[in-house]
Amino acid sequence: MSKKDLKIEAEGRLLNNLETLQGGGKYPTATPEEAAARAAALKTQGKKGAKCDRYNMAFTPVNYDYINIVSRVKGISKTKFVNQIIDEYRENNPEIYKKAKKLIEES
Repeated sequence: MSKKDLKIEAEGRLLNNLETLQGGGKYPTATPEEAAARAAALKTQGKKGAKCDRYNMAFTPVNYDYINIVSRVKGISKTKFVNQIIDEYRENNPEIYKKAKKLIEES
């Protein structure tokens, strides 16, 4: 393959990437309702506009090890395991969330 052919091929790839970024890509766009449902189920890949909220978090070495080991034993992802812990805490302590939300809304 000549240098000219390589340049044409690279330009073609660049144009394909630009089309993907501009919405002409292979992923269909999710409706707002579908995006919310997919985010709640942690299944956001493959749909444009469907994203989960994210945090970059730091853990103590003991908690980090615990998350790694227990999630592997349960056969689930670390994200799903941490979400299960938060869901359980939220369901067992609904009054804390209600009071905190009310306090924040009043300020």
